[in-house]
Amino acid sequence: MSYCAGCGLELPKDDTKFCPYCGYKQPVRTDNVRTGRSHSASSSSTPYAPHSKSQPKKKSIGTIRNILPGALGTIVAIFIVIALAGVIAVFVFGISIDVQNPFASFTSTPDPASGMQTPRDIFTLYNNGFQAVDEDVIWGLLSSGAQKEYSKDKIYTIMNAYLSSGYTVSDYTITDAQIEGDTGQLLVTFDILAGGIEYPSDLKIPFTRENGAWKIDDFVVLA
Repeated sequence: MSYCAGCGLELPKDDTKFCPYCGYKQPVRTDNVRTGRSHSASSSSTPYAPHSKSQPKKKSIGTIRNILPGALGTIVAIFIVIALAGVIAVFVFGISIDVQNPFASFTSTPDPASGMQTPRDIFTLYNNGFQAVDEDVIWGLLSSGAQKEYSKDKIYTIMNAYLSSGYTVSDYTITDAQIEGDTGQLLVTFDILAGGIEYPSDLKIPFTRENGAWKIDDFVVLA
């Protein structure tokens, strides 16, 4: 039994000159060489050990698996915060809040289809009525409690006295809005013009919600 001197595989015949497997030219063999080659061939392992090509993929997959939990956790946390903000707005404050701009929910113009007016809308009408000395408008914007305390005649007398003395509101800015359940207030800074001198005046406009509609909870003199 003979083995190829090149690849070590068994030759079909002892006198084979060229290996049918690798083409290696065979030297003249002796019994010692055959025995040595036989021992070498029998003790050696498979000449070619294939390498796995899947190892890099496993490493890549492992990396992705390590990244995904953190990214998914962040996304889930964001949705939880948004959901909690909505729950607090609905069940605690009783209003829908834009989580990106909570202030706008109390002061911005609502969906016209809802027919509801925000405190900002109410205050705009109140300021216009005050400057026009229109007691009917002012009285209609007050809460039921404030209406009991201030009659239309009383409202007219107070407004007329202030405006007749030369007080006018040149401009105003809503600086803050606070709300808790069915009550809240707007913090407004007025630019008051009196005697040719302009000065700022900070006022709190209290609000209450009656039958789903916001009302001013006190007659406030804008001066």
